[in-house]
Amino acid sequence: MARVRRMYEYLSDPFDVPPIEVDYTTKPVVAFLTQTVHLCDAVNHCKRHFPKNLDGNYTKDGRHALNLLSCSTLASMMGNFETFERALFAEVFELTAWMPNFQVNGCIKKLKNETSVNIDVVALSGYRGYGAAAGTILADRLGNWHTPSKVSAYFKAMFPEFSGFNKFHTRDLATLWQLRHSIVHTAGTITRPDAQKVPDLSQMGDTEIVVPPTFVDAVGRRLHRVVRAFVMDLQDKTVAFAGDAYEGELRQRLDAALELRSPRNVWLQ
Repeated sequence: MARVRRMYEYLSDPFDVPPIEVDYTTKPVVAFLTQTVHLCDAVNHCKRHFPKNLDGNYTKDGRHALNLLSCSTLASMMGNFETFERALFAEVFELTAWMPNFQVNGCIKKLKNETSVNIDVVALSGYRGYGAAAGTILADRLGNWHTPSKVSAYFKAMFPEFSGFNKFHTRDLATLWQLRHSIVHTAGTITRPDAQKVPDLSQMGDTEIVVPPTFVDAVGRRLHRVVRAFVMDLQDKTVAFAGDAYEGELRQRLDAALELRSPRNVWLQ
């Protein structure tokens, strides 16, 4: 009788897959934008091979397959967006060590006003041998990364003049996060209770998520613009806050962390 493989055994060696340079630790913005474009490109590649009718429109089976792929890709894209948020917060928090005007006690107090910040010994021991920085540990203990207003507040705790996500982008992110939740937790159906949580989805309760073929690219483009506005404001506020300290290693690492560059730079315009 053949041995039954355990699920972990299906994981491939990373060296079997061509490497993609996405360094969330030091370049979280570039990493996210790069991964977003790659996800869009993957879907577009599949779209070219899904079955179509003679009129050029997808067949019923092709349309169904594309919808499944698009929804799965949205979930992955939003997972990368959360990683971007956490990694950016972690690196910027680390760099406040070089900013003379930064008051760590005041920052932590503001963070505690927004969410529970508890770092127990057992959780801390999980970082043994990892060489994790304080910013990484703190970001991992903060919650509500799917709530745009909370994420904005976390960065404002470090830089009070920072604006955060604007109203328009906050609204779009709330919709995307709810769609991701519905895909992952309720089999792609927007339940009536979930629909009431987001104004733009309030009339879509008990509705299956069905998106057009252009959906993934549209999300990719929108997230590029969301990130651009967020990061440009953060660039201005962090440099102003750092003042004369904005030089040497601080400047090098901050510039890397906030670099706005994408394989599809036109989406940043």
